[in-house]
Amino acid sequence: MTEITRTEEQPTPIRRSVPALGLLRLGFAVFLVTRPGEARMVGVREAALGLGTLDACWRGDPTAGWVGGMAVADGGDALAFLVDAVREPHLRRRHLGMAAFAASGLLAEGFMAVQLRRAGE
Repeated sequence: MTEITRTEEQPTPIRRSVPALGLLRLGFAVFLVTRPGEARMVGVREAALGLGTLDACWRGDPTAGWVGGMAVADGGDALAFLVDAVREPHLRRRHLGMAAFAASGLLAEGFMAVQLRRAGE
């Protein structure tokens, strides 16, 4: 009698880093939901992205869409901070710094989403 063994494909290194993104988003969410005003809305968005990403990881589902969603959210944040930098000159340095931070997420997560999609993950 021969034994049939199931071999599962090992996740790529980029796929193994996806849970860290989900946890990072949850960390931002915890920080933001404790703040007043619009920060709470952003915190809820961050929680949704983080939990959705982790859920997809745990289930073995594709994660490229979730990581792409993170990139889109960060792109929107970057644009909003750039608009605020123009509208509020007295806070321009702060808004430009936040825009740069958000743009870095847009680029990193955007490239990661492309690589995940190419790998079928």
